[in-house]
Amino acid sequence: MIDHTGVVVSDFEASKRFYEQALGAIGLAKVLEFPAAVTGHTDVAGFGPPGKAEFWISAAMAGQGGAEQAAAARGLPR
Repeated sequence: MIDHTGVVVSDFEASKRFYEQALGAIGLAKVLEFPAAVTGHTDVAGFGPPGKAEFWISAAMAGQGGAEQAAAARGLPR
């Protein structure tokens, strides 16, 4: 089962505003946000239902692009 997914974005603030509006239209919201000072690399924000960030955006570092997916299985440690 897919646990969460994410994308790297070139403009973090603009992308955050876009996803807040787009995902808000289907009842999802930004539930977590961490600045680069906390993550050690880039700003990140997670969106989803209350208490569960299922879709993440991450600010791109120089020359970076791509997407990320993660799976979880019941009964296994995360």
